[in-house]
Amino acid sequence: MSQPPFRSVTHGTCALDGDHTSEEYAAECPLLGRNPQERLERFRASRQGVDSGSQKSVAPAPESSSTSNTVFRDGRAGKSGRPPVPQVAQRQKARDRARAYRERERQSFASSGQAVV
Repeated sequence: MSQPPFRSVTHGTCALDGDHTSEEYAAECPLLGRNPQERLERFRASRQGVDSGSQKSVAPAPESSSTSNTVFRDGRAGKSGRPPVPQVAQRQKARDRARAYRERERQSFASSGQAVV
């Protein structure tokens, strides 16, 4: 079974963000224009004087970062996951849940008039 041809445009959006390497894909890109002729003109204009092997330039990082320089020492900050709970506390919570459940059951049987065994 053969694979379907590659399409850079799906549901009106461009997977390549308008940065196409061939006229074939540029002709179908909605980011480059309304009709195929306009798209091809914009593609050709953007490619004039551009080396196809050149990479996009990356902006240098700003001098002052917007993130905090806080040093985390002994607290929970920066530690993922839930904190460990001692086994004694887990058992106590389970007992409390069971007691609460039994109490709710007793109340529901008492309000419905059925005998509790």
